[in-house]
Amino acid sequence: MGADVSTAEAEPLIPVANEFAFNFFKVIANRQNGNIVFSPSAIAAGLSLMQLASKNETSQEINQVMGFEQFEKSDLHTAVGALRSLLFEKSKYWGFYGASRIYAPTKLKINKKFRKSSLELYQTVVEGKNFEDTRHAVRDVNHWLGEEMQHTANDMLTENHVDKTDLIVMINALYFAGKLETPFLSSSTKIGKFFSSETDSYNVAMMNVKCSFPYFYDTDMKCQVLEMPYHENKFRLLLVLPEERMGLSAIESSLTVQTLQKWCRPRQMDVVDVHLPRFDLDYTIDPSEGLKVMGISAIFNPEKADLSGIGDNAYLSKFFHYARVGVQEHGIIPGEDQLPGDVHSFVVSFETFKADHPFLFLIQDKRKGAIVFMGRQACPPKISDTELKEMYKRAKNKLKAQTRVS
Repeated sequence: MGADVSTAEAEPLIPVANEFAFNFFKVIANRQNGNIVFSPSAIAAGLSLMQLASKNETSQEINQVMGFEQFEKSDLHTAVGALRSLLFEKSKYWGFYGASRIYAPTKLKINKKFRKSSLELYQTVVEGKNFEDTRHAVRDVNHWLGEEMQHTANDMLTENHVDKTDLIVMINALYFAGKLETPFLSSSTKIGKFFSSETDSYNVAMMNVKCSFPYFYDTDMKCQVLEMPYHENKFRLLLVLPEERMGLSAIESSLTVQTLQKWCRPRQMDVVDVHLPRFDLDYTIDPSEGLKVMGISAIFNPEKADLSGIGDNAYLSKFFHYARVGVQEHGIIPGEDQLPGDVHSFVVSFETFKADHPFLFLIQDKRKGAIVFMGRQACPPKISDTELKEMYKRAKNKLKAQTRVS
């Protein structure tokens, strides 16, 4: 995508991409248990790329489901390029790492115009790859993806993901690493309980920070909504915690763009005591099943697909999407905007946000409103035995020190 594209040109695409985000999330959330994370922006970009080559029913389905029908083709690709420019702006506090590639058999004659447009508009190389030698093909793909994604996705594909008959295989991935404006400190992390059901729980590393954040309680959805900005205030982490321990499914089934607009209205700052399990979540999904439910099916059907803009009899055999995002501690010493432990007692009134049961999270661009990541945290990692022992030791030493002082 052109580096000189104005980010303002992304604006018409944002409502469309956000609508897709909620619709797609509801489909996969209803079909899959456990943790979920994906980038609606990246999946939408992949489908926009396919739209370059699609015709007839294939094109119509993509347009209708994705809301692309309101765009001229050139405007659509310009808007996707502008969104990419917005995300991949350089910063020392946060960074996006993305990768996109199309694999096709070496025997398939690829349209030169598509090959050129794919690279120029989407930074996506079309590479010849014979999946008859599945083991070597998977090894090569994983090596490429690992290099592109800062070695965070070294083994995304297995030999079970592809087969010898695959024709067009598209892979896209997005990884985000960012520092919160008010970070969690490792010295404040304690052992905490996380409830995977009404009664079952296990130990996690529960991070803690107490500071002023945009916060409110949604009485309609019966949930707490907390915003934690990243440094430079260009992106935010939005956390949605149901009041009931197992109340997330009701929220998921009711999600709309209007809900997001309500959650993201300017809020007054409240002092909030935040307890959040540490997590580093990565997820690989084949979006095709969810897309078929939503109405995009012809592109995956060798009898119906019209991707003649790529090559003769081309269809999309597989579409793999990888997403990774985490929230972890940064540093040990409190910053100027944080409330150190010895002044907590002076804060008379504060809210408590204790994420000890499944919750929803989003990472959103604050400038244009694009949802970059959306996910469900249903089972954060158990705390390791080594860290558990270290925390017990630290707590014991702290208690001894307090006893000596008193």
